Amino acid sequence: MATISSMLPYEILNMIMSFNLTPTPTALLIKYRFSERYYGIRTIYEINVMKEEMEKAKEKYDEVCSETRKERSECYKRISELEKLCAAQCKTSNRGCFHSNEIECEEDNVEDLDRYESKYKSIYESVKDEYRKELSKKEGWEDEYNEECDRDCQDWNERAYNMY
Repeated sequence: MATISSMLPYEILNMIMSFNLTPTPTALLIKYRFSERYYGIRTIYEINVMKEEMEKAKEKYDEVCSETRKERSECYKRISELEKLCAAQCKTSNRGCFHSNEIECEEDNVEDLDRYESKYKSIYESVKDEYRKELSKKEGWEDEYNEECDRDCQDWNERAYNMY
């Protein structure tokens, strides 16, 4: 694979490197405008791309929920069956319960499914919030959006406080 330094003569490369090139003000504006840290109003085309990303994330989240719902149901069914076997068999024997490991394993599977589902929910919520934030700027209801976010944050903090 050829590099620029291998394609250009050494003198020309030194001459190019010797120029102290600084970006023009227009180039800096363009760089700022299309960076991830841009806080101004996005175009409708950019907002539509964000909407498509949100819809894809929602579809993936719904798909994951459907899959995990089935698997979670099967895990709970196996737990129920193991608990019935445990009540019938382990109480009559003096050796102790050997079903508890299997029950614990199924409960761990349920927790794993919850974490998996939560991951995709978090992705969807993040993309949705970003889309709504940009849409609120574009349509002029940014203050209402910010108030709604503040209320949600306060509600979450109150629920977290009341849990303890």
